[in-house]
Amino acid sequence: MEKVKELLNILNEKFGSTICNKLINKDLSLDFSKIVKKGNGKTEVHKQFLTLVSKGLLDIEYYNYYKDNWAFDFPGWIGKLSQKNNRIRDYMIIQAEPHVENFDYQIVYEFAEKNYKQDFSIWNNKIKSNTIRDIWTRTIKFIATETEYQAIFIDKELDVLYSLLENIYITDICHFAPQIQVNQLLSQNKWTKDGGVRDEIAKEYLMKEIFSINPKLIISSGTTSNKAVRKYLMPYFECKEILNPDDVKGRRISSIPLVYELYKENEVRTYLAMVPHLGFDGFPPGTFWKEKGRELHSKLREKIIKDWL
Repeated sequence: MEKVKELLNILNEKFGSTICNKLINKDLSLDFSKIVKKGNGKTEVHKQFLTLVSKGLLDIEYYNYYKDNWAFDFPGWIGKLSQKNNRIRDYMIIQAEPHVENFDYQIVYEFAEKNYKQDFSIWNNKIKSNTIRDIWTRTIKFIATETEYQAIFIDKELDVLYSLLENIYITDICHFAPQIQVNQLLSQNKWTKDGGVRDEIAKEYLMKEIFSINPKLIISSGTTSNKAVRKYLMPYFECKEILNPDDVKGRRISSIPLVYELYKENEVRTYLAMVPHLGFDGFPPGTFWKEKGRELHSKLREKIIKDWL
């Protein structure tokens, strides 16, 4: 359980013990019912932000500009954290910054235990979940083998769906944001520039979290996340491109998807898939996943080591 302890230490460093103890159950599952609406978690949020400021990860003037209006987005997983073959999960999804307008601390795309075998179900060609977004339909269609795809979307076998969901971990490159509209946040150079807030947080925590999870496939979702993994993950490895945008062409998407084998000392350590934003419902990412998700899966399976996933 060394990897699990390592991850828990990282999460305590990022969010503080009070928030971690509320969201993480004793069996190391994650409880969606424990998220805190805006205004109800100010004390623990403020305390942890002062820690980030003291570490030099957030400018005090910028923090004070939105004082009492900051929030955390906690990583998401379903089932108990456990270590198998030196990995915590086979799939790790990396998103950008959170939408936190309504909560002081929440869970990424509400991906956590509550009564999840009721919360997650199969409706026709889609996965119904807590979130109104279609991220889990896209994700499952991307990672499911042909046998799993048939079982989930044709035969409606929930146990197959749950086994895949329980093998996913999702996080952000920046685990907090002010409680404002994301479009307003993204217009701020202090947030988005190289060396800005988002970049400094990715630099501090992204690699620690990836190495603790040690996934077989890292799924970097969207332009911002792709930039972060290029900057902070890829320099650790020798990289071999195995898929490029010409292999799976999407409408109005010219620079992704890209898939790499990541090596160390001639040994493949993981695969990295840079893909259109899994959680964005608009065009063109939404269209890409509707039209090209299974094609990307098929092309990826042709290139990875047999039985890797």
